[in-house]
Amino acid sequence: MLKTVATPSLRAIWLGRQPRRMHSRLLLALRRDLSIIHAAVSIDDLALACGDRLEPLADESIPFDDPAGVDAAEHAAGETGMYSLDVGYGWRLHFQFHDGEAHGVRLEEHSR
Repeated sequence: MLKTVATPSLRAIWLGRQPRRMHSRLLLALRRDLSIIHAAVSIDDLALACGDRLEPLADESIPFDDPAGVDAAEHAAGETGMYSLDVGYGWRLHFQFHDGEAHGVRLEEHSR
């Protein structure tokens, strides 16, 4: 469930308002992905719906000492619950997901 949104413009999009300067394709993709996040009960739901567009975010301040076959990024995301969802068109949604709730959802420009 989508609990908190970090920016007023993203909240307005979630509430169905039309932003002043946003391409219609990006707007549709954002609404799609916000709806997916809102419908998800677990991170597995998000992974199923989004596939490889969903990535765990590692918090580099968390030390990870055990290299015994465990992916450090997945371990850190499991600890922090931080994820990134590629919306497309050069944008990503970043959020924290715990107990079926997404908090602090924010939109950031993505550069590769």
